Amino acid sequence: MRESEPELAAELLVDRAIPGMAALSPDGARIAYLVSEAAADGERHTGLWTVRTDGATPPTLLTLLAGRLVRTGGLRWSADGRSVFCLSDGRLLRIRLEQPGSGAAVAAPEPIATHEGGIVALVPFADGRRLALITGGEPDAGRLRRAGEGDDAYVWGTQVPGNRLWIFDLADASWTPVAAFDRRHVTAVAVRPDDAAIAVVSRECALEDPGVFTGRLNVVSLADTAPFATAVAPALAPAPAPVPALDLGPVGVDAMAPAWWRVAGRWHVAYIAAPLGRPVGYGIFDVDVPTGLYADERSSFPRRHHDLTPGTAACPLELVQTDGSHLLALFAEGLDSLVYRLDGNLSLRCLIARTGHLESLTVNARGDTIAALASSGTQPVEVHAGPANGPLRPLTRMQHAFDRIVWGTQQRVVHRAADGLEIEGVLVLPPHTTSAAGPFPLITLIHGGPYARHVDAAAFQEQPCPQWLAAAGYAVFLPNPRGSLGRGRAFAQTVLGAVGTVEWTDILSGVDALIADGTADPDRLAVMGWGHGGYLAAWAITQTRRFRAAIIGAGISSWPLQVAGGDLGTRDGILAGASGWDENELSARPPSPPNSPITHACRIRTPALLLHGEDDADVPLSQSLYLHRALRHYGVDHELVVYPREGHDIRERAHQLDVMRRCVAWLDRRLPVRNFTEQARSRERDNA
Repeated sequence: MRESEPELAAELLVDRAIPGMAALSPDGARIAYLVSEAAADGERHTGLWTVRTDGATPPTLLTLLAGRLVRTGGLRWSADGRSVFCLSDGRLLRIRLEQPGSGAAVAAPEPIATHEGGIVALVPFADGRRLALITGGEPDAGRLRRAGEGDDAYVWGTQVPGNRLWIFDLADASWTPVAAFDRRHVTAVAVRPDDAAIAVVSRECALEDPGVFTGRLNVVSLADTAPFATAVAPALAPAPAPVPALDLGPVGVDAMAPAWWRVAGRWHVAYIAAPLGRPVGYGIFDVDVPTGLYADERSSFPRRHHDLTPGTAACPLELVQTDGSHLLALFAEGLDSLVYRLDGNLSLRCLIARTGHLESLTVNARGDTIAALASSGTQPVEVHAGPANGPLRPLTRMQHAFDRIVWGTQQRVVHRAADGLEIEGVLVLPPHTTSAAGPFPLITLIHGGPYARHVDAAAFQEQPCPQWLAAAGYAVFLPNPRGSLGRGRAFAQTVLGAVGTVEWTDILSGVDALIADGTADPDRLAVMGWGHGGYLAAWAITQTRRFRAAIIGAGISSWPLQVAGGDLGTRDGILAGASGWDENELSARPPSPPNSPITHACRIRTPALLLHGEDDADVPLSQSLYLHRALRHYGVDHELVVYPREGHDIRERAHQLDVMRRCVAWLDRRLPVRNFTEQARSRERDNA
């Protein structure tokens, strides 16, 4: 770092402004967005902001919101564009605007609805009078009473109440249940643009296992004409008879983002999901909804769900609804992001191809204006907007705290896997250096998932982020091996039933390529990751002793243990190809199959730092405890650090700071990076 440059302090990264989600107004003139910022009291406060899409005026803070906000499906405009709805601490809040286009609030957030189970998603109707609300499961009064008496035994799976679906009337604050789903767990809802029907994704139970394998798509008519009664009861009227739900058949794993559109004059519903029985490799699927619903086409059900993306080289991330004429979809392609239009002839047409990362795609009613959160390798995330065919331009400066920071050089790298397949990744070098200054001490940072990816963007969400490691003097390699998203379904599904095989050799070939071109020092290598990345970091040090240090964050050490205790259960068993009870596993050495790191713990000699949240439900703490006890048994240099109150992601400020500093300290003790990097910079200055 040069004298005039500010230091990239850990506090600067942890206390940065974090955008939540964005929502475009129906007329496309304004964007509402959430920003979480560090406050003087040490807590984070969330502000609701608006900005005009034409950039004519600076962003305006509407109000500060207390409590925990819903980040997905929790921020919407009213149909007339005069109010913004948001969800905070399970409450439905309305923020009224003074007049359209002013961007000024006249009052504090107005609580308009609460529910004992909390409100988890909202979708406004076009009539401006109703909202579709998804609420958390209501506590069972009988079970609560029995718990108070100590008589609280339960049958497994029945203790988690499912989400419920309601129609909420803003005029009289009345709630009407959509009773067809009372015995199912509702995960997503879409209102048809003409308000005549809703599409609902639900599953048998709230538990990920087995619920994630039991998703179905239904349509409920809200028309006042036969064959259905209206689902919204007039005030003081008797409760309506249950409205039947038309079953359109099963949907794949992680079905989400249902959206209505018209194809050849007929209403269809599209959604994103992984194919049935395949927990990775998302696609867009579409099903037509018969005009007569129950009356004239009953015999043709269940309807066929058409795969609209069977051979697409990109992977869908988000799907957004317009006025019904078409859909817009956000795709990941390699290290970049694409926006596609889905037209009524079932075709996909690329509108925007953007370097780096896009998320929280939002669109106006006509679908001709879009907004999103965007970042690139040199620009942290900001709100962007523009016409649907681009370009998108930044409208905010949330990350001005980084204006004077000199970032490490970030570049794309491509290498050949052992079988010749091209594998992409990102390389981040220490500030003021290039590859010519190598070889550098190299950290291979593996992403989670495995159905995730590294993007050529500001990766502040990583634990710790690559730029923090680069500022400490390390080169950081971010590989996207097979199993990652962004290269199509077949690329992602290569690792099904075989994690730790080809994805690991893809990563290792990338390290070899960086050594061969002089970027990486073969005697100064480290490996780290979180979640599935933590699993691969643990797996790496059972397969080779080339790494001088390892950092394993919330990593899986035993796949059968993960099936037994993780939220995803048998879904992880499908990924690993091992559950511990299959007959074909009898040949494996008990108690774990060959691709569990614990099976090969006797080979580990690499110093390992294990980090884990105490309340992690995705990858239970028992995974790190298991590996810790094995490493202790074999006398391997290691530490296990547990973060109280934390789940799979580390969220508390003090804990985030500890992760960042502890990781660098662990690496610094085992890789003499400081002098090494100064020598590299000196060589580059001499060459210049």
